[in-house]
Amino acid sequence: MSSATSPSQTWGALALLGPPNAGKSSLLNALAGKPLAGVTHKAQTTRRQQRVIVAHGATQLVFMDTPGYLAPPRRLARPLLEEAKGACADADGMCFVLDGALPLAHNMRMLRALLAQFPPAATPAFLLLNKLDKCTPASVLAALDALKEAHAFRALVPVSARRGTGLAQLPPLLAGVCTRRGWRYAAGQATDWSEELRACETTRMVLLRRLHEELPYGLRVVPQSWKERKGALVIEQTILVPEARQRAMVLGRNGQAIKAISMAARRAMEAGLEHKVHLFLRVELDKRMAADAPRPARARPKRAPAPS
Repeated sequence: MSSATSPSQTWGALALLGPPNAGKSSLLNALAGKPLAGVTHKAQTTRRQQRVIVAHGATQLVFMDTPGYLAPPRRLARPLLEEAKGACADADGMCFVLDGALPLAHNMRMLRALLAQFPPAATPAFLLLNKLDKCTPASVLAALDALKEAHAFRALVPVSARRGTGLAQLPPLLAGVCTRRGWRYAAGQATDWSEELRACETTRMVLLRRLHEELPYGLRVVPQSWKERKGALVIEQTILVPEARQRAMVLGRNGQAIKAISMAARRAMEAGLEHKVHLFLRVELDKRMAADAPRPARARPKRAPAPS
């Protein structure tokens, strides 16, 4: 908590929940005004919880990003589901995010599944209908009118993380449930992740965007060194993959793929860190990842029909 605490300062934890690709991470980036949460087209790329801090006057809004919820939950996603439930247990407010561009019937089913899995109980709940830029005004009104029947939400807010539409009304609205005294984080702090961790996540997001069909969710990027030299950050990272064929994909022919990945990650880091970056990547095998990966279940043999 910040050492200089004013009696008027308050903070609150806000859990962000929704299906994959609803735009939760994009929404956080738009609210923070900088790229903090990783964004890709691959579902459930959020693998560890990140807290994004947004100041609104004397109130500190602490958003807890959670992995996209799949209904019904897949076996491999259950640890992520438990992490999301843990975030809800600590939350002062719950923000359910839906993709407004999807059919209303789909969103209604998903919202009911979310509410069943993460029941707000006495916690104030908000519904954010994202991707307003892809919807007609009539469809938005119809969706809000139908979705409000699912729960007594504190507010239903149509927004567009991509264009910023509707975002200005969120901080004052959410600040109303943030009543814990003091500030949880220091003034000016934007996330609870270290810069090293953010840089590793940046590289992981670039990898998933470029090779999303071939690479596993569990690929890891680990820091090796972080130095400042002649006005630039010199960052060394190691990309860990479970199989030799995936290592070959990341490297590419004559190292062309890893060069492109390094260049894209470096540019993203410079934008996020606001600092010149020299990035050096290595790709290594981690056989423990392959050993820990679940094996497909074998089909049970069919029983022979009983003699008549």
